[in-house]
Amino acid sequence: MNRMRHGFVDLDDPTDLDIRYIRLLAQVLGSATSGPIDTLYLGAGSFGLPRYRQAVEPHGTDTVFEIDDELVDINRSELGLVTSQSLSVRIGDARLLVADAPDGQFDAVVGDAFGGSSVPWHLTTTEMLEQVRRVLRHGGLYAMNLIDAGSAPFARSEAATIREVFGHVAVIVAPEGIRDGIDTNIILVGSADPIEGLRVDPEDGRILSSAEVVSWIGGADVLTDDFAPVDQLIR
Repeated sequence: MNRMRHGFVDLDDPTDLDIRYIRLLAQVLGSATSGPIDTLYLGAGSFGLPRYRQAVEPHGTDTVFEIDDELVDINRSELGLVTSQSLSVRIGDARLLVADAPDGQFDAVVGDAFGGSSVPWHLTTTEMLEQVRRVLRHGGLYAMNLIDAGSAPFARSEAATIREVFGHVAVIVAPEGIRDGIDTNIILVGSADPIEGLRVDPEDGRILSSAEVVSWIGGADVLTDDFAPVDQLIR
């Protein structure tokens, strides 16, 4: 879709993750959390990550908010998706569904919603992230996948926004970094507590040091409901 590959499912082995950014998100959840956790996913894709989590940690719960009911139907009819009490899906706009969710319901939230190559603007702002923080338990984390290139103005603004709301942000870039003219998935991780124990496969990504994060964000604007020109920021 939209000239990009958005999902992959190995019907025989849900732990086979063939897309780099999904592997990174799986590594973030695995290294920064321990044991069964309750995870919320904003955006379904091919359900690759929740299927993976169900396979490696079946005692956790995985809840998916997805706006496109046809996408969910395709996952069921073509990709063997079976929902249950531990892997559930709700249809609707993620921002509205998060606003209706109880306080402290999840240990982790994963943002992986796209309209084309950009994250829908209303899922990027301080007002949205305050709702995400509200539904997280103490010590919980928010992991977000986004796409940018070159000087990455959108990614830097989103990192600034996550830091503004959560207090702490980690940045994971591709092993070769961010290059002009080449769309690159960047993973941002936010938490109200210092982010410790985060590890990723060096073949999949590189975690910027604290000093690098401060320099990389620089004076990037914080995104709000009154100012979130996401499509214009992406290079």
